[in-house]
Amino acid sequence: MIKETIKNIPYQFFTKEEFINLIEKNTKPYKRLMTFYKCAIMEVETKFNVLNEELSLDGETNPIESIKTRIKSTESLARKMNKRKITPTIENIEQNIFDVAGVRVICSFPEDIYRIEQAFLSQDDITLIERKDYIEV
Repeated sequence: MIKETIKNIPYQFFTKEEFINLIEKNTKPYKRLMTFYKCAIMEVETKFNVLNEELSLDGETNPIESIKTRIKSTESLARKMNKRKITPTIENIEQNIFDVAGVRVICSFPEDIYRIEQAFLSQDDITLIERKDYIEV
């Protein structure tokens, strides 16, 4: 019975080139998008490193303790889109998922956080979209 069921499933033979093209057609746009986010993270991390050096000139220590970055995994993106009932497309990731990439800046003192924030947001190529202050609640 199992053999009969398998025999009745329609299938198509692909040449090696056709199969590779099929895979590339479906994965290249996703890889391109993730590369865009990785490059954005590298740029933001560099900006924070530069700010850290500049702001350390005023004091004896660097205000930034550490910087951590992450890209949301494919599995996590899929779960989030499923939960929100969003069709999994490249366009929907770009338009509906706002935490694909993340940068966490850790400072030893709260006043350093606000100094870094002000310096970061004063750059002409940075636009604040949403702000959540977890310190001053």
